[in-house]
Order: sequence, then C-alpha cells, then structure tokens
Amino acid sequence: MFTTVEWLSPFLKVASTEQSVNMSSMVVMDVVTPVGVQLSAKYKKSFAYFTVNERLPAILLKCAEDLKSNIDEIAQFHSKDAKKDVEIAIKSVLELKDEIKSNKPLSQFTSNGSDVSLWNQFLESQAQKEGQSLKWFDTVWLYVECYMYRRIRQIFELSSTLKSYDHYQKTKESSLLASLDACATLSNYLIPQLKSTAASEEEIKQQLIKLLKLNLWGNRFDMSISLGSTSAATSDPLTLVNQLEHFILADDSLKIWSKLLNIRNKNSTIDFVCDNAGYELFTDLCLADFLVTFGFASRIRFHVKVLPWFVSDAMVHDVTWTVDTLKNAGSHSARLPELGSRWQNHIDSDAWELIPSDFWTLPYEYWAMKEVDPKLYSKLCEAAMILFKGDLNYRKLMGEVNWLATESFHNALQGFHPSNIAALRTIKADVVSGLKPGLAEAAAARDPQWNFAGDYGLIQYDGKSFAYVTVKDRLPVIITRVVDHLARDKDKIIKEYGEDAREELKTVIGQLSELKNELQTNKPLVELKSRRRDAYQWNTFLEDQRKAGHQELRWFGTVWLYAECYMYRRMWQTFELT
Repeated sequence: MFTTVEWLSPFLKVASTEQSVNMSSMVVMDVVTPVGVQLSAKYKKSFAYFTVNERLPAILLKCAEDLKSNIDEIAQFHSKDAKKDVEIAIKSVLELKDEIKSNKPLSQFTSNGSDVSLWNQFLESQAQKEGQSLKWFDTVWLYVECYMYRRIRQIFELSSTLKSYDHYQKTKESSLLASLDACATLSNYLIPQLKSTAASEEEIKQQLIKLLKLNLWGNRFDMSISLGSTSAATSDPLTLVNQLEHFILADDSLKIWSKLLNIRNKNSTIDFVCDNAGYELFTDLCLADFLVTFGFASRIRFHVKVLPWFVSDAMVHDVTWTVDTLKNAGSHSARLPELGSRWQNHIDSDAWELIPSDFWTLPYEYWAMKEVDPKLYSKLCEAAMILFKGDLNYRKLMGEVNWLATESFHNALQGFHPSNIAALRTIKADVVSGLKPGLAEAAAARDPQWNFAGDYGLIQYDGKSFAYVTVKDRLPVIITRVVDHLARDKDKIIKEYGEDAREELKTVIGQLSELKNELQTNKPLVELKSRRRDAYQWNTFLEDQRKAGHQELRWFGTVWLYAECYMYRRMWQTFELT
C-alpha cells in the first residue's frame, strides 16, 4: 500500500522495494485480538498490526520526505549548519523505520530530556513484566506508537541546531489555514450565540449540545491517521453535524449538560485534555468560550503536549499561533478576528490557562497517573469536569484493553476518576466501551472497518466518585455546620465554660475556617500539633505515606479514608489546643 520514495536512497542504502517485515523475528498470530487483552501487533487481524506494519513506517517516510523538501527553509530559519543536522535526522528517521520492520528491541533513550529517566524506567520495568525485551510487534501497541514519536523527538534533541524544531509545525499550521472557511462558518454561528444574553435555559442547552457535537466531529481531522498529510475541514460544519447524528454510537450529551447546569455560576474549573491542533483545536476553543461566557466555568485549563506528538497534537505554541492567526483572518470572516481577540483576552486574564506536562507524552495508561504523576492527578482533581479529547486519550483512558463493546465506560476506566470525566472521540482504534447491545455488530455489518476510519463517534460521561463528592462537597459542609453551631450557641458555651471561652471560641472558629480553606484548595495534610499520644502515631503515618508516594499527602490526592479521618482529627485538635 505504501511504497518507499525514490529520493530516500542517498540517505539510507535500501532497495526502493523494501517493505517486507522480517517475520522470523516475531511471533505474529493470525487471529483477531482476544477480548480482555491489551491491543498489540502480535494479533495479525487487528488495526494494531496494520498500524505497526504499515502506518508507522509510512509516517516515518513522510517525516523524512518533509525534512528533505524543507531543508533549505529549515537552514534559513535556524542556521547554515542545520543542513547537516537535517541530513543526519533523515538518516536516523529511516533507520528507525527499519527497526520497526525488523522488529528490533526498543532501545533506551540517551538524550537529556526531562522525561528520559521516566521513559527508561518504564521500558525496563515493562520488559521485566513481559519477561523479555520489548519489541515493536510483540508488546502493547500503545507503548510502541508512543515510543516511536518519542524517538523522533530524540533525533532532534541530539542535534546541534534543531533542538527546539517542531517537525510537524508546518503541517499543523497548514491544517488550520486550509480549514479557515469552515472556521468562519462556525464563528458566524457562535458569536451571536455568545452575545445572546437573553437566551433561555433550553436555548443554552441546545446550543451547548450542538457545540459538543461540533467538537466531537472536529476530532475527525487527525493527521496521524492521514499519515502526516494535511487534514482539513472543508465542509459546512453546521450541516455536517446534523448529517452525522446517527453515526454517534454513544451520546451522553444530556448527562454532560446536567452536570454543567449543576456547577453553573459556582466559579468552577473545567479542564480540556487536548488532542489535535488545527480545526479540532479551533472547536475546543469555541466550546471553552461558550462555557466561560455562560457561567459554566470561571476558568478553563488546556492540557497540551510538551513535544511534537502523533503528527498533529497541540502544544502551547499551537494554541497561541491559532489565536494570532484568527486575529488576522478578517478576509475569511469579520467574526474570526473577533473570536481571536476574545480568546486572547481569556488568556491574558487567566480565565484560560495552557498547561504542558510530560505525562501526556509518556506511554502510561491513565489508571497509572496517580502513582506516576501524583501532582498532575491532584491538579485534575481540582476540576469540576475533565473533557478528554480524541482517540489516543480514549485509548489511555481504556488502558488499551480490547473491552467488549458493551462493557460499561465506568468499569473500563479501571479506577481512574480524578473528577467527572467526559470523553469526545471519533473511533480510530479497536477499543470501545459503553455501547448498547447490538450497536457494534450493526456498525460492523455496515462497514467492517467501522472502528478504524473515524466515521463513528462517542460522547461519553462518567460522574465523579462518591469519594470525590465527599471531599469536594460533603466535608466542607460538615465543617461549616460545626462553625455555624459554635456561632449560634456561643452564649451557651461561654456560660458553661466561663468568660475565657469567648476568645478561645473565636480561635476555634478561625482555625476551623482555615481547615475548610485548606481542604477546598487541596493543601498538604500538615502534622498534628496535639500532645495526645495518637498525634505521634498520626504524624508517623503521614510521614510514611509521604515517603511511599514521594510527595506530600493532599486532600484530593490521597486515599479518601485518610483524608476524611484526618479532617475529624484536625477538627478535634482545634479544641484540644485551647
């Protein structure tokens, strides 16, 4: 299907017809992926096999081709010495392609990137779990696909002149520029909605649901699926969203609306875990603007990648470039500069925050986040809702497991639940959950590749755990009730305990209010100051837990049992210290 490009021969001496896999170096089973196991290229009748065997080598060929065609431009922007680095990069990219085709073991990273030690620890520990070196066709698809993109990045990290070079930047920018007509259509719809201050609750609900679906279908434009070629939205998105309604196999839009209505005008934070730059990012920003404008969130946090990833994934500079581009896109629509200015104001006022993190470009499933990156997990716990965008995020949410399509979305999350979770994803990998019986079979009957091509979509939601509800809502209410009780019965308490109790009561109320603030702002659990014997045991326990987790315990980051017991012990301490 994909053939080697002739111009590559000066950079790596391979025959132009070389495209076969060294099957003797792997154990590939001619079966579909069994239910309940993680996706892997060792199952030949799977999209994982097609990806590792065909798509990943093709993406590397496209990367090398782009480097070759842009070599003069790269040298002009960086330095004349960059040409040599580009030639080395082309050779290294093609060598990486050959590592895949010959099923070589995944080698350790050697650059000085901030994530390298985590990557190497993962490779070592996973090899121990599997009892052998990790190889492209033998281990989990998620791991090798993430590994390939991290290896591409290392090629530039090890260069002299291209350490900061985003080899996919031009492709991402071309994608947005080619989609500006669709962006203009959407902006002409959105701006009047944002200014409609008299809109009824029902009207806002219908607008929100439409924006969710526009956002869902924005995820179709994934350049890792188009093998690194520019992927643009060229149709009228408003017409398209109606035409594609019956292609949404799970639609929890009403559940999302219900939760948003519950948090409206409560100064809530909503997090986006972003996927693609280009048109999809534009739809992310449209949805975020709507959420802020109508009071569903006072703050939006966009979690983005720290390095070029899966061809089209969004980084910080992709967001800022998008906003700047829209501010100068008046030739397409006067509404686009207006949106660009609005979004710049959101960023400048900190209503929108851009947060890069190494974790998003590690190979871990999301159930491992709490242990691998407890600080990020704790940050996500602060959000009233988290919107996970796109196929890769969905695969990591599902743990890359081939679930039965009817398995509940909640169970497939495998305990990952920092907050209320929404997932918007067009299906481009054979991992799906939460479907009603018969839906997957009906889709497969219509199209055997229904779960590969991105033609079907999911809008899924799972509410936060009762533990989260308890720490976020119930525990602060308990403290408030105690404070109210003390204030209400102040005279009775002073009469019973004497006039000295008046000032001590003020101190207790003040300390309880501070405790409530510590809880609501997710502060660390501090040592007890009480002289009672159990205080020593408590402090020893807190220190042991801190050492075990390599960080301070926090209200939303530790075990619910620990946090709730700690709160009651801290409340009693306020009286002990009087």
